[in-house]
Amino acid sequence: MSLSCFRSQNREAFLKYMKAEHVAWIKEHTAGTTNFVKLFTINNIKVSFFDTGKEAENQQLKFKAAQAAVTAVSARLALPPFVNVYATSDDISYGFVDRTSDEMQPATGHILLGKSVVTIRPQENDDTVTIASQPYKLRGGGTAGGRRLVADQIYDSASGGAAEKKQALVLTCCFHELGHVLHAYNSESAYYDGQDLKDKLFTKKDRDQYDIARTYVSEWSLYGASMVPSEFVAETFSGLMSGLAFRQTAIDHYMLLGGPGVSYTADVDSSNNLFSRFAA
Repeated sequence: MSLSCFRSQNREAFLKYMKAEHVAWIKEHTAGTTNFVKLFTINNIKVSFFDTGKEAENQQLKFKAAQAAVTAVSARLALPPFVNVYATSDDISYGFVDRTSDEMQPATGHILLGKSVVTIRPQENDDTVTIASQPYKLRGGGTAGGRRLVADQIYDSASGGAAEKKQALVLTCCFHELGHVLHAYNSESAYYDGQDLKDKLFTKKDRDQYDIARTYVSEWSLYGASMVPSEFVAETFSGLMSGLAFRQTAIDHYMLLGGPGVSYTADVDSSNNLFSRFAA
């Protein structure tokens, strides 16, 4: 399948709309997080850190993980030249790209790290879903709310004590948000083809294959991506950056949707690091 076959006829208008929405969302969700903390230059990227100015809970953990994530990602892929990281008190975390109307001007990536990045979501309920009348196990298990992430899988398998496992969780969440930034930074990706792309992209048979592919990544890849395909992309990206391997069908759909990177080789041995075998 070629993504170009599924482009929205109103794609340019929607792209313009989404850019404006990003600016509005960034302004809304960073309103209470304007206290400048520090600036790092990482692989020629200017990374600025902000918080509420009130010693936000887990602030240092978030900033340390974000610095490590930007370092790891920028060594492989081209992030925007400016990245702002915010320790927020929001329940949810976000990754956005802020572009001006002038495409020649540098873009800024925004990573908003709320309570979700330090929340551990243990498996709670049956992890089997039915697709095309067949049962499939959700990788990493499920929760009642349908929100278990790749980051929770990493937490489960990380070595060390509670502190080390939580650090691994937050780092993986940072990879997830940077996955959103990279996906949005690429104007040719599926990010800008509309939130209803999932309903236009596939025939019934192809949609079943897409849903199956998502079960091989995480619960949030399946349920979160029912809202927007970008969640499937961000979840897969966070796993790749964390050294997980995925089934070929998951990789195929990730690439179809414009997931960051150029080419991947699927490996059934999840102990191998897929990310070391792609060309940036």
